[in-house]
Amino acid sequence: MKKNLFLAVATIALAAFGSPALAANYDGSEDGPNATYNWGGFYAGANGGYGWNDRSIGAPSAGSHDADGALAGGTFGFNIDSGDWVFGLEGDYAWADMRGSGSCTPGVACGSELNTFGTVRGRVGYDFGKDLGSNPLLVYATAGLGFGDSTVSVGGASDDKTVTGGVYGGGIEYVIGGNWSVKAEYLRAEFDNDSYDIAGTPTNGHIGSIDIARAGINYKF
Repeated sequence: MKKNLFLAVATIALAAFGSPALAANYDGSEDGPNATYNWGGFYAGANGGYGWNDRSIGAPSAGSHDADGALAGGTFGFNIDSGDWVFGLEGDYAWADMRGSGSCTPGVACGSELNTFGTVRGRVGYDFGKDLGSNPLLVYATAGLGFGDSTVSVGGASDDKTVTGGVYGGGIEYVIGGNWSVKAEYLRAEFDNDSYDIAGTPTNGHIGSIDIARAGINYKF
């Protein structure tokens, strides 16, 4: 079911191909959808999606549980257009509600939450729009740093801290008209083990790998 979430998100961007209105001249020119498009410059936008992962809590209260939930936030970036190749740097920051709970040692409840999620990533992509006879369609790979605010609870006590790790993935971005584009992407964030202070007791909280599928809309300045 979780794989289907990404397919649903991707449909938002791919649906643009089936719309006659969006297939018209995207820049107001008379050259039609095959006109050259300049991805270069600054852009900003909004994104939203869904994330999921398996989390574990180590000694002295060991246990594991699933955690999932929605994310929504903003994006800011800069691209350099080099022919059909596009190179860029992108950052985003989102409110997150990824949470889950389970049992640690018998009779002790434990849980976790990811309250925020952000990234700073490089992007490299290729514009297939002219090859396909469509509006500009950027297919890209991305990698960089991920970070967020994480909370771990055991019994009635909890602790939160900022976690960091690597993030990588890929996506598609499609120009729908003027300076507007829509995108769909998949990211995987890899976080290391962290120690949380639970009622004065150091407790290992392992977030591990988080899978994120999301869609967004951008405006190029």
